[in-house]
Formats: sequence, C-alpha cells, structure tokens
Amino acid sequence: MNDLPVPVAAHPAPRAARPASAATDRSTAPTPDTPTEHAYVVHGGVMYTASTLQTCTMLRRCGGIVISIDGKPFELHADDEVTLHQALVVKPLVAHKLVADDTKVVSLLVNPLHPLFRMFRGMPRHGVMSLPREAFAYHDPQLEASWRGGLDGAQGGSLYNGLITTVSRYLPTVTRSAIDDKADHVVGLLHADVNRSLDELARSVGVSYTRMSHLFTQSLGISLRNYQLWLKIHNALNMLDAGATLTQIARTTGFADLAHLSRVSRQALGAPLTYFRGNASIRKIYCPA
Repeated sequence: MNDLPVPVAAHPAPRAARPASAATDRSTAPTPDTPTEHAYVVHGGVMYTASTLQTCTMLRRCGGIVISIDGKPFELHADDEVTLHQALVVKPLVAHKLVADDTKVVSLLVNPLHPLFRMFRGMPRHGVMSLPREAFAYHDPQLEASWRGGLDGAQGGSLYNGLITTVSRYLPTVTRSAIDDKADHVVGLLHADVNRSLDELARSVGVSYTRMSHLFTQSLGISLRNYQLWLKIHNALNMLDAGATLTQIARTTGFADLAHLSRVSRQALGAPLTYFRGNASIRKIYCPA
C-alpha cells in the first residue's frame, strides 16, 4: 500500500528558497510571487495548495483531484504518456505522477472515510478523467484564498467538500444497492468502536469475514481491513493534533506497539506521524468535521 499524500510527495524536486517567515507567520498573507504550501486537513482527506508541484510516481488508495488555480496546464505522467490538464480527477489505485512548474495548483486527496468516496467507483477502468476548468469558476475566489492561506478551518473544509461535489457531477452515476447498505452498517459500527474484530463486524450483517471483505471492496473499492486501518490513522492524526504522545496514540487507537503504528502510518500517509507534528515547511490548517 503506497497512499502517499501530496504534501509528502511534493518535496523530491528542488524548489526556490522561501523566506523563513513564510511557513510560520500566520498573520501575513504571502505575496503572489511567494512559493506557498498549505495543507487543509479535513475528515476524509487533505486539500493541498502550492506554487510548484512535482511528485514521485504514486499508487494510492485515495482518489485524487487536481485543479490549476491560475489556469496554467500541469502535466500528468501515466501509462508512459504525458498529458496536459487544467483540472483532473484520478481514480484510486492508478499509478501516476504530477508535474506543475510555477503553476498554482490545489490538490485534493479523498480517502475512504469521505462520504463521496464511492463516486470514484463509476470512473472508467483506466481511471483518469480531464475536467473543464470552467466547471470550477464558481470556486475561484476561494481557490485563490486557499493558496494564500487565507481560509480558516471551516472555510477550508467547505471549499474541499464543494470541489468534491462539483467533481461528482461529472462522474458516472453510482447506483446504490443492498451491498452498500451492508457496508454502511459495518462502517457505522467501526466508527463507534474502531477496535471491533473483523469477524464480529461480518457477523453483524450475517456473512462470513471472507464474504464481507469481498462485499466491502465491491462497495467502497477498499478492503474492510484497510478501511479499519484508515480509520485508526485518522483517529491517530486527531490525537496528534490534540497533543497526545505517540505511545498514547498507539495504545488508544489499537496498534500493537509504536513500530506497528509507524509502519501503518508510513503506508497510509507516506510519512511517519511525527512528520505531521514537526514539519514546519507546510502550514497545516485543521478543518472541523
């Protein structure tokens, strides 16, 4: 599993030096020429803004949405081809690389905890769709403000969900079925107690664990075990933001030990949890659920 968030993946390429105050001074909005990085951490994903974006090749269980804020095209590298886009949606588990040189972009990761995660299920098999940039014109003032770091948590969360809703209108309609009802029942139980056993969850809907895992993957595009791990990591991030120690986080969220927590967080987030506490190069804005 290599669910590498854009904030982590954005750093392999060298960038112009930024003033030391750019990442730490929250009272002053950056000038248009200042390289800007902000990560709006929301329930179900991350919205990341930057002036330059160059990622490694990624294979994620998150859905991805990338929008050029200033209208300049960015590159998608996939299937040995390079294509140009102003707005793009990528299905989970599609290997790709993004390159946006001197282009203001906003990149959204939509993980399985988001209520609209199922929208990716209806995408074509190749998993890439270019979208018209004008579809997002309504959001332009907020997109520019997000790049400048001018949104608070509530505003950032509203923009994140607004962009996802706009994208959902362009994707093939996903029809609900009884399978989705079973999966939603299990999701509700997990959110009430993330440490429930997988066998117990399967019994709650009257099927075996193997059958439940198959149905769950059909419904959400991710296995039941991986969804449970995503939820644990989400809870761990919330505890980290509240000031909990890694030992407290590992014990409370049901990881065997610190090594287990570190391994799973690297797999799910592309970096250890300490990255999200100690990295001052990206300003993080936590958005209420």
